[in-house]
Amino acid sequence: RPENQLCTDDFAGHLANNVNLAVKATVGIGCFAELAKAVGREWKNYREKAESFAAEIEAFGKANGHIPLTWDDGTESFSLKYNLLFDKLLSLGLFSEECIATESEEYIRRLDTYGVALDSRSGRAKTDWLIWIAAITESEELKREILARICKYMREGSDRIPFGDYYYADTGVRRNFANRTVQGGCFALLLRDRMLKK
Repeated sequence: RPENQLCTDDFAGHLANNVNLAVKATVGIGCFAELAKAVGREWKNYREKAESFAAEIEAFGKANGHIPLTWDDGTESFSLKYNLLFDKLLSLGLFSEECIATESEEYIRRLDTYGVALDSRSGRAKTDWLIWIAAITESEELKREILARICKYMREGSDRIPFGDYYYADTGVRRNFANRTVQGGCFALLLRDRMLKK
């Protein structure tokens, strides 16, 4: 649990004990176990470690009603756990559907005019991470609301620029970015449909 982490949401600054990064590391270890298994190397220890970390994260979430932003926070903090996406896409099964459903309910509760904020530190939102959340959830309501609110942002946002990915969920005001390759993340729903139908 590093004290000074910088994650992909680097514009929000450093943050100690980020749980979304713990999810990412857990999924990464689970993926390594699958790779080791595929090439005939020792993999069970890695799988067991990933399962242990996932169970710890889920237990922390259950104790708080949802998974908070950091290991040090209580029930009022939250963040989008978009790093759960590859657990689902790769069918690793580290995190339960109950865990994902609980997180989805929290995002529904946090819906704003143009989406859901990345976390409880501010109203900043990202289209690509929102689409990842839509690809993770089994909640048709959340999926529909996320897509509708991103479309609303594109229609009503104050800036006439190529698809901006970073904005405020409450106002639709864009922050800095436009026409970036990260928008490839918006294909996550198509990727999910293709990978999970195999």
